Amino acid sequence: MSKKNFLADTMKTMSSTLLIAFSLQLIVYPFINHIVGNQVFGEILTVYTILTIASVVLGNTLNNIRLINVKHFAPEFYYKKFLSILVMSLVLESFILILIFEFAFHSSIGELFWLIILNILMCLRIYLNAFFRMTLKYNQILWIAIVQIISMMLGLGVFKFINQWLVVFIISELFAVVYTLFLLRHLTKGSESEPKKNILKDYVMLFSTNGLNNLNLYLDRLILLPIIGGTAVTISFLATFIGKMLATFLYPINNVILSYISIYESNNIKKQYLTTNIYSFISVILVMIICYPLTIFVVLLFYHIDTASYSKFIIIGNLGVLFNAISIMIQTLNTKHSSITRQANFITLHTVAYIVVTIMVTTAFGLEGFFWATLIANVIKYIALNVIGLKTIKVNVRE
Repeated sequence: MSKKNFLADTMKTMSSTLLIAFSLQLIVYPFINHIVGNQVFGEILTVYTILTIASVVLGNTLNNIRLINVKHFAPEFYYKKFLSILVMSLVLESFILILIFEFAFHSSIGELFWLIILNILMCLRIYLNAFFRMTLKYNQILWIAIVQIISMMLGLGVFKFINQWLVVFIISELFAVVYTLFLLRHLTKGSESEPKKNILKDYVMLFSTNGLNNLNLYLDRLILLPIIGGTAVTISFLATFIGKMLATFLYPINNVILSYISIYESNNIKKQYLTTNIYSFISVILVMIICYPLTIFVVLLFYHIDTASYSKFIIIGNLGVLFNAISIMIQTLNTKHSSITRQANFITLHTVAYIVVTIMVTTAFGLEGFFWATLIANVIKYIALNVIGLKTIKVNVRE
């Protein structure tokens, strides 16, 4: 495995993720907010967040399952097994989303239809990236991101005339999916070669794990709002805003790591864990150095809010965010080298315990209690996931 190629592919996938993130944060969201107003924009942001979580969990899970089974299913073919899981998952997820949007947001039939179309397009875009990851064609992923951004700008132009926010994202996802299918036009149907692993079981286990990880990212909104109010949610958002944005530098690395360890088998698995941990801590240190001053600068410039209300939570809040990010990096290694079921069981128990303890601590100590509970929980998760992975290595060596 070439370190030069690994770093180049990491930069490409980071660039594609950040281009989209910054386009949303600095162009699309402010544009929509300016036209619809704060109250309506808040609802739009919540709806789009739900769609993002749903599509990322489904698409990325099947994407990763396809990738770790690349030795059994050749990357130049598509297979009925994976297509069936994708279709069944989309049908089930669409039904759940319809219930959520119907009862929580009172969406009309027309809105429900286009929301489901948008979710399907988002899931397809994310899953189809697996074919580029299996062949290490990260240039293609970067080009898809560029197409998505350009079409997003086109969508904003259409939105200005018809005042329907969904059109921005539907046009963006549609162009991205069509371009992806064009790049994959040479794929042919492969003959089934039943792998040793139970793909459906691994998919369900990894789906639950990814779902809980994404739940953790937005848990502050779910816990703080009913317990100590909307002001606490705003303070939490401001204190961790930069950390979460900069953590997007870390998340794309997971995809590249899994691609390389799936394609290039290595006997020195311990070195993979050591290297990943070293890079993780270097990333945390670099982010923390710039996090505090950058947060103060950005909030004063764009939000005009007194620093006294949130500044004391910046360090602890962002440390919690970053330990969650590097835990997911270790989890990526475990997806390849350890039992997915064991990892899913741990993540489930950890998340349940985290929610219960955090509710109790937040009720007793307020926002400071919430941030401390989050940091401690994510440090425990980071250590435990390393132990799970390294313990598996020792067992395999003995065998």
